[in-house]
Amino acid sequence: MDYPNRIHECRDDSFGAAIYSPRPLAEPPQRDLHLGDSNSTARSPQAHVIQRMNFRDTHDLAGWGGCATWPVNSFLRWVPGLRLDHLYLSQKLTCSESRTGTGQGSDRRPVVAEVGWLHPPIVDGGRGSTTIPSGSAKSATAN
Repeated sequence: MDYPNRIHECRDDSFGAAIYSPRPLAEPPQRDLHLGDSNSTARSPQAHVIQRMNFRDTHDLAGWGGCATWPVNSFLRWVPGLRLDHLYLSQKLTCSESRTGTGQGSDRRPVVAEVGWLHPPIVDGGRGSTTIPSGSAKSATAN
């Protein structure tokens, strides 16, 4: 699949981000994703705050296994890891795959997810406005 719409936040360290989409990205970006170096488990108070805002973890929607993101290097890599990094989605989005990638140059593994609209947005005749159709649909479930 081609992803012509892209946003890159390039950095010299391990904390950059990229978004690739086959559809135009909304401007300004809406708060439909919450991601980052959260340093918390799925049962932490910080995670409960995000979950009370109706965000869902991609691992809960489409992940399998532990998906540990830490530790990658040092002597601790031989102990069972923790999932300290998460990608949370609003109710407008769903996820078909969630996994950890290969951690290179960081003490963490990245969270990699295939994310899409639960209901595809309708672009209004080239005027740039995007609406999300209402209605019910089943969301993705954990495997």
